[in-house]
Amino acid sequence: MAQIQQGQFNRHRIRHSPQLFSAIDNLSAVAEPLSTPKDLPIGERGIVNMGQTCFIGCVLQGMLHCPPCRGYFLSDKHQRGACAARSKGQLCISCIVDSIYLEAFSSPSPMIVPHNILQALFDKGSHMAGYSMQDSHEFFGELLRLWEANAAENGVADKCPTSKLFEGALVSSLICENEKCGHKSNQTEAFKDISLEIPSGKDVPDELTINDCLAKFTAKESLATV
Repeated sequence: MAQIQQGQFNRHRIRHSPQLFSAIDNLSAVAEPLSTPKDLPIGERGIVNMGQTCFIGCVLQGMLHCPPCRGYFLSDKHQRGACAARSKGQLCISCIVDSIYLEAFSSPSPMIVPHNILQALFDKGSHMAGYSMQDSHEFFGELLRLWEANAAENGVADKCPTSKLFEGALVSSLICENEKCGHKSNQTEAFKDISLEIPSGKDVPDELTINDCLAKFTAKESLATV
């Protein structure tokens, strides 16, 4: 265990092995209700709904169990004790997210209250601040936007993890099928999320996976001749 180096926070961050992370990913659904903290698997924590803030809990649960994001924060890539912005009393969203990982993976508490995320929305004047129902996908985009803007304000834009964790590049290739031509052009577009089609009715396979949806999204298409 490595103690976090900061003034008023004396908890210990428990270091977990990659093998444990793999085991967490393969955990089956728990059939019986979880009543005490000792019964909870590592990383399995409930997120309190503060009114109608389930959209926040939905996104945070996804982030907690996203392997690249989880690996980033649990391997101390961002250390709150060494954060210059936090030491000056400034808002740091990376510190907030790091504290949520600490609660989920090192705290005996069976639940997480994401009041710090909600407070950050208020502090930054976000249109999603409040206790009313919001769209989780829209909240995720707003969180990334505020995260990046906050890092830029604190002068650490180059250390903001959002681009490494949540951005990608989509390459679209247009190929002329005329044998005499065969011209090929590529267009690259940055993205933070993509919209996948989920089949319905008779088109739904017995076991639908995210890879099936991605395969359909990237499948070849023939464009009609104009």
